Amino acid sequence: MRFVPYVNHTIEVELPVDLVVESLSKETQQKRPFWPNPFSDNRKQFIGSVSSTGTFQLVRNIYYLNSFLPSIRGRVTESMKGTVVSCSMIGNPAVIAAFMALPAFAGFILTTLMMETRFFVWVASVFGLFVGYCIYTFGFMVQQGIDKKALTDVLTKKS
Repeated sequence: MRFVPYVNHTIEVELPVDLVVESLSKETQQKRPFWPNPFSDNRKQFIGSVSSTGTFQLVRNIYYLNSFLPSIRGRVTESMKGTVVSCSMIGNPAVIAAFMALPAFAGFILTTLMMETRFFVWVASVFGLFVGYCIYTFGFMVQQGIDKKALTDVLTKKS
């Protein structure tokens, strides 16, 4: 059982493996400059690395803060119809811990100030953990859907 939200995707493309790796490499930059220009002509879709063997580690290239952004790890393999891209998207464990700790701490403080029964303090803290986890999971699922669409667009684009 995983603590951090984790999603597996399989994308099938009718292009050869080398063309898929090349198109993925064209849309990936090694790292973002210190002061990025969102209107730049050489802006890529992803930041990360793509190896010639067909493995990759990516994060979508955005110019704003987003804690829900998943890390994408995957592999490109040959299939009967063309190419299969298997990827997994995983959230950041430190961010989910922060999202769970803040409502739990708030529930603990509020019930400690208002009630004398320790049972309600623990119930409010656990409820806060659950609320924080749900908020993070919802945000992660929205972002992984956007990332999957961006990755699919890059892979199906014919060069």
